[in-house]
Amino acid sequence: MLVDGDLVLYETAAICLHLADTNPASGLAPELGTMERAQFYKWLMWLTNTLQTALIVYYYP
Repeated sequence: MLVDGDLVLYETAAICLHLADTNPASGLAPELGTMERAQFYKWLMWLTNTLQTALIVYYYP
């Protein structure tokens, strides 16, 4: 969970995107509107929706 003032986020992808968008100089994500950013979105969603689900099933049967 991430608490940023009145904002409370609890989804992994939402937290990652919020941190990347509010801190662009950090280099956490590629620039908006680029092909690299689209790939970043693809892999972030895969990690949080596909891999994470598979790991939960594997480790917590």
